[in-house]
Amino acid sequence: MRTEARATSVIAMSEISPLNQSLGSNIPTPDSDKSGQTLSGQPVSEKPLPGQPSGGQTSSASGEIQPMKPMNGPCTRTGSFCLNEVPISRHVVFLVLVVGLLVWDLFSKWWVFETLGYELRQSDSWLVWLWGKNVFRLMTSFNHGALWGVGQGYSALFATLSVVAVVAVLGWLFVFRGAQSWWLTIALAFVMSGTLGNLYDRLGLHGLRNELTGEIEYAVRDFMFIEIIRWPIFNFADAFLVTGAIMLLIQSFQAEMAAKRTEVETARLTLTQAN
Repeated sequence: MRTEARATSVIAMSEISPLNQSLGSNIPTPDSDKSGQTLSGQPVSEKPLPGQPSGGQTSSASGEIQPMKPMNGPCTRTGSFCLNEVPISRHVVFLVLVVGLLVWDLFSKWWVFETLGYELRQSDSWLVWLWGKNVFRLMTSFNHGALWGVGQGYSALFATLSVVAVVAVLGWLFVFRGAQSWWLTIALAFVMSGTLGNLYDRLGLHGLRNELTGEIEYAVRDFMFIEIIRWPIFNFADAFLVTGAIMLLIQSFQAEMAAKRTEVETARLTLTQAN
């Protein structure tokens, strides 16, 4: 009887042992005690369940085990203060830039129009010592269109588009987290300040009136004239808009180049693995 019982026990344990290995459990066997160690003092190894990632690994949708990737981003660093995953520093820099550029734009318009009067009043050539006469001068002008005088007579339309642009910039930066990029934060600060500067004028908030009709001029105040090339009269808000647009184009170009480099690297790795 003892011989039969021992044989039965050996057979049962031979069936349980593979099950323990497949489930990764610590079911004690006759060779292990309750502490999770074998009677010889060796620890019982724990194996993950089939398909379950081990420590420091994640499983992909295809079931493959992949190394865990560390979280990156400005909000993952110790001591970072964020709002909607955008560092507070980006909010502050954006606000300071917009306010500073906007104040300069509005002040320069006020000073030139207050000094020269309007409309089409001009100064003598500026910075003659640098580039000579008839190169650059100040000339006051009301622009009832868009940038560089395009679309004259559509001030209301461009004012509406300016409001849409303001909402779009704020959404892009702080709702869709575009402000996680320093470059994008600064570029859109220029765009925002230029948009607000010209919107202020299109709404007639400057209070200037037409000298003939006495009606408020719902138009942008322009005053910088590059005389040597007969460039359309513009203001600092226009310059800010162009600066922001150029920065956005540069970022778009860099992103496209990065995407192409990624495609090339992926193709190279695929060929390497295939070989």
